[in-house]
Parts: sequence; structure tokens; C-alpha cells
Amino acid sequence: MKLVKTIFFVLFVFSVKSVFSQDTDGYLSYLKDNTFIYSEDEGIMPKTDYSRYRLFVTGEYHYREENSRIFLKTFRNLYHNANVRLILFEAGYAYGLVIQHYLETGDYESLKLVSESGQFDEYHYRFLKDFYDELPENDKFEVEGIDLDNYSVQGVFRYAADLQFRDTIMPEDLKLMLDEFDEIANNESYEVIQKSFGDIYLDLNQNSEKYKLLLKERYWVYKELIDKMRSSLSFDLYDYNRGKDSIAQTKRENYIYRSALNTIKKHPDVNYYGQFGLAHIGLSRFLIMDESSGVESFTAKLNTYERSPLKDSVCSIAILYFNDYYGDYNKLYYYWGNLSYNVSLREILPIKVYKILKKITEENRLYYVNLTKKHSPLYDFSVNNFQYLIFKR
Repeated sequence: MKLVKTIFFVLFVFSVKSVFSQDTDGYLSYLKDNTFIYSEDEGIMPKTDYSRYRLFVTGEYHYREENSRIFLKTFRNLYHNANVRLILFEAGYAYGLVIQHYLETGDYESLKLVSESGQFDEYHYRFLKDFYDELPENDKFEVEGIDLDNYSVQGVFRYAADLQFRDTIMPEDLKLMLDEFDEIANNESYEVIQKSFGDIYLDLNQNSEKYKLLLKERYWVYKELIDKMRSSLSFDLYDYNRGKDSIAQTKRENYIYRSALNTIKKHPDVNYYGQFGLAHIGLSRFLIMDESSGVESFTAKLNTYERSPLKDSVCSIAILYFNDYYGDYNKLYYYWGNLSYNVSLREILPIKVYKILKKITEENRLYYVNLTKKHSPLYDFSVNNFQYLIFKR
């Protein structure tokens, strides 16, 4: 009996090794044939294929200079070849207004404010402005923040509100309310901040005709700024990168989805480029919870909901860095990486894929892979997550 068990175990091991080898061979063959050096002129797909998509969205790690360089290389190609004219940022509406002001005017105070309190450093916006300045005056792109605004209460919101009154005189009573809110935002608890915004919201709603005359076309921007801040302040402060509360996660994704829809309705004749953390791309929120949690990303809803104006036209692209997985991390930190946003991508793709890509590519070069081609061993994965992979080797 013992001999039979031993023979069975040996046969099982050889069977597993054989299947694993075949699986690895399938990945190796496909990746060798479909991994290409990224060229800004050529992009990630033939120009004729761009017509399939309306939104191209990248998932990346924030606060990395290389992200900004890849972002710009991808965006410039999409601007020229896919009619992309609007960038959707993982930032509040107030941030988007300040970024847009910097692009249009070069105002250093705007640049300093968003780079010191946002998710990207100064070089990110400088790269973007350099491209903005190259474009014809009648064919510029725009940016808009579609995420929660409750993280912009300290400074950014007040600055964005002031921008709407830059061609006129702000009413004294509104100035006093904004001054008071700014003071509270910098010195009081979040619960106090939430309650204190009511006066500003009521002021706009009770005096809408006065503000329409005063602000003219900017009235609608100011109204959206106030409405989005009020809606955002109904959310509690929550660590969305490490939290596991599926209700909180779902509420935020739904907010971004509705915000994206609102922005798309305002700009129906162009295409879009989204820049977000990895958790917001694909067809499930896969960084913090597994697919059984049922928390869909906002891109999933845009791509699958019947009433979405972007149904079946969202292209999700993940950005990967090999030095996040083969660096000097402590082994415990490495294997408990699901607790850290910066190393969580290793839980998404099979580890053998990383090893193959590392083997068949050269260091310090930028590559891309289409995961959706016929006979791709990663096709099922791409349907539920992202369709393209861009990586710096």
C-alpha cells in the first residue's frame, strides 16, 4: 500500500510538472511573439484599431517620475491618432480646475499647489504643459478631475473657487464664508468640516440668479465645484488603498462613474484618456479584494453597462515596473505585498509572466504587450482585467 501511494505521488508530481511546463511554454511562445518596443509614433495598436475605443485608461503607481514620462508618451500618440482631447484625472474637480488654469496661463502658484498636494510631482504637469503649448490654439486638450473632492478642502478648493471670480469682484459675504471654511479646513476635524460647508452651498442655491449675472459662463463651473464638494463631503475619510470595506469601495467607484458620465456628456464629440491607480482599471477591483467581492471599477461600468455611452469601447492598460518585484525588498514585505498599494500588481499576473518578460527583454527599454490576440493564454485574464500591458524593463 505504501509503495502504491509512493508511485501515485511520483506520477502526480510528474503530471503537475508536465502541465506547468506546457503552461509556461504557452506563455513563453505568445509573449516572445507579441512583446514589442513601444514607439510613440506607432502606439500600442494599428491606427485603424483606435476607432474601436472612446476611453483609453492607464492604471499605474502614483508618485513616480517614470509614470509621468510613460503617460505623456502614451497620451501624445492618442492625441494625434485617436482624437483624444480630454484627460480624466484621479483627482477632485477642484484639482482639475487648477491644473487647467496652469496649462492655460503657466501660473506658478497653480503648479505649486497641485504638485505639493496632489498625486503627481511638478515635473508631471510641466511635461503636460510643454505638449499643451505645442498644440494649435483651436485644438488644445482639456483636463478634468472626476474623483472625490473631500481631499481638496485644504487650499485647493478655495483657490479653485477664487479662480471663477478672477474677472469680477467676489461678493463680500461669500468671501467671508470661504475664509471661514478655509480656516476650519486647516484647523478642525473632518466632522466639523463636513458640517461647515452647508452655508456655502445654501448661498449658491438661494442666490443663483445673482451668481449667473456675476459669473456668466463660469457660473456653471462654480456650481459644479460647489455641488461636487457637497457630494464629496458626504463621504467619510477612508484609506481606499488599504481598506477592505467593500461598501466604501463601491460608493467611491460609483461616484467616479457618475462623475465620468457627467463629463462625457459635456464633451460628446471627443475621446478620452484616463490616468488612475491600478485599482480603477479592468472589470473588477482586483488590488484589495478578490473578484468575489463584487466591487466593479468605474471603467467596468463604463464598458459593460447597457446605458453607458462608452459601452464596449474602453481600453484598459496596466503600467508595470520590474524593479518593484526584483529589487531589494525585505522578503516579508514582498510576500505581504497585498497590504501595500505599491507592490500589489504581483498578485495580478502569474509570476511566470514576469519571469518570461524579464528574460526576453532588455533593461531600460519601454515595451508593450497586447493580451487579447487570438490564442493568447492571457485572453480570459484580459477580459476581466486589462487588455494591454506597458512596462519599463
